[in-house]
Amino acid sequence: MTPLPTGILLPSDILTQTWFGVFGLFVALNTVIYLGLTIAKFAPWPAQVRPSTVRQILPATPEGSTMDTTHPSVVREAEDPTQDLRDAAARQTIPMALALVGALTAIVALLYLLLYFTSSGPLLLLGPVYGFILIVVSLLLARSPVSATTMRWTWTVLMLALIAENCWRASVIDSAVPLAYSLVVLAFIAPINLSWPFGIVAAVLGVFPVTLGGYGVSVVDTFSWAMVSATASLGSLVILYLRLVPLERIAEERARADALATTDPRTGMLSRTGLIALAPSVAEAAEHAGDEVSVIACALPDLSMINAAYGFDYGGAVLTTAARCFRAALPQRALVSRWSGDTFLALMTGSPPSPRELQETVDAHLAHSGIALGKTPLHVRMGTAAGSPTLTTLEALVAEAEAAIA
Repeated sequence: MTPLPTGILLPSDILTQTWFGVFGLFVALNTVIYLGLTIAKFAPWPAQVRPSTVRQILPATPEGSTMDTTHPSVVREAEDPTQDLRDAAARQTIPMALALVGALTAIVALLYLLLYFTSSGPLLLLGPVYGFILIVVSLLLARSPVSATTMRWTWTVLMLALIAENCWRASVIDSAVPLAYSLVVLAFIAPINLSWPFGIVAAVLGVFPVTLGGYGVSVVDTFSWAMVSATASLGSLVILYLRLVPLERIAEERARADALATTDPRTGMLSRTGLIALAPSVAEAAEHAGDEVSVIACALPDLSMINAAYGFDYGGAVLTTAARCFRAALPQRALVSRWSGDTFLALMTGSPPSPRELQETVDAHLAHSGIALGKTPLHVRMGTAAGSPTLTTLEALVAEAEAAIA
């Protein structure tokens, strides 16, 4: 096939003008944007959640259980809040980073294709194609329920492949500019991963292709380039550390806020919200063991009179002492909370103890504590309730225990 003569479409002198190269760059950029929008139309959107699948998404609960197992505060307790925060940040950052790197890679590769196509051949088409692949992968990761670990592996492997492609391109065109791009990619692999294991692996593995790429470029000093690549790897770990420090502080503040939300500040026991959140776990444990669920209510009927006669400071001390005495009189498996201003509530598996014996035990503990020396003697009132976790609710048991007190 006879090639077309030069200048059949445009004069040859125009093709060599600087303004025409800039114009070609803008055309290439516009093409990348439209191709990205076109590819986005083929990426699947998340499927709608049907009502029939809601139960599969919610945490597993005993069949037929009615102990408020779908309370919104019942979530999986995080084994490591800091790691959960890192994973959430990685799932949000990695798809965005892949899209940006893919777009930049395609633009730069198209520019090199315009400048070096005649001397290096169509092999330079690999750059634009790889950029489009990164954009497609970013769309798929953003719209799929992929774990943070999978995203980290995907990001690390694709970036290491991009480094290798840049080093290969540097040797093909004998230019150090693609090597500089490799350093930029190497410096940001670890910070985007937000994980020390992945960051260290990427920093170590990324040094080798960048260092070897310096051997194929005549204008690069090999030893100096090896030192530069090692510095870029160390710099990526430093940036990773700087990103992780604020995340760890946020995780600590969030854990402190969660603790305050589920703990009564006066007594140090569970708050009403904290006990409600743990009720489904108690119900599940009782059902698996074939036991019933018990609720024990303990009230201080004279608390308002004590506050009026001796002040709120003394009333707060009485509350704290009564909470310790109530806790000491119960089995270890019981969960104790401050249910209201003058009422404590315990939730446990198995049959409840005798209310009369429990009241006598708590009164004895209060007397031995010395908190009421020289003041009005302290007494408590007890009420208990029990039932099957599949046939009753926490509200019903609490109402029955409070009615027993009254």
